[in-house]
Amino acid sequence: MKIYLKRNLEVKIDDLEAYGRRSNLEIQGLQTWDVEESKAIVVKLAELASLTPALTRSDIVAAHRVGNFKTELPPYSIVKFVSKDQRNKIYSEVRGIDSLTPKKIFPEVNEDTKIYINENLTPRRNYLRRLVKRTLASKDQNFVWSYNGKISAKISVGEKAVGGRNFQCMKP
Repeated sequence: MKIYLKRNLEVKIDDLEAYGRRSNLEIQGLQTWDVEESKAIVVKLAELASLTPALTRSDIVAAHRVGNFKTELPPYSIVKFVSKDQRNKIYSEVRGIDSLTPKKIFPEVNEDTKIYINENLTPRRNYLRRLVKRTLASKDQNFVWSYNGKISAKISVGEKAVGGRNFQCMKP
C-alpha cells in the first residue's frame, strides 16, 4: 500500500510540475545566445515559420539560457510564452521548418548546427521519452514525440500511435 501511495504521489507531483511548464519551449543548438537578444531570436523564428498573427516580444514572458548537466553539450534555452495556445502555435509551425540552423535565422551568422525545438518536459517525462526512444531504436522506423506533456510513439507510418498514460507503467 505504501509503495502505491508513493508512486501515486510521484505521478501527481510530476503532473503539477508539467502543468507549470505547459507554456514553455526548449531551444537547443544555438551556440551564441545573448540574453538581451533572446526574445528577438524567438520572434525571428516565428517570422521564419510565417506565423500569423505575427509573434511579438510581448507574447514572450521570459527567455533565458539553462546550463546543461552534460558538459559536452551546449546550454539550451527555455522560452515561456504568455499562453499555451501561443506556445502550441509556434511549436507546430517552427517544427515544420526543415534543417533549422542559426544561419537561417541570422544570415550573417556562420553556424550550421541544427536547432531543435522541444517541449520543456519534466525530468521524469524526459527520461520516459528517451526510454521509449531507446526501446524502439531497433525498429526500422519509429516515431517518438511529446505534445502537451504527453509522450506518444508509433513504430511505423501505418500504425496507430500509443501514448499518454500508457507509458506511466515504465518505471524511471
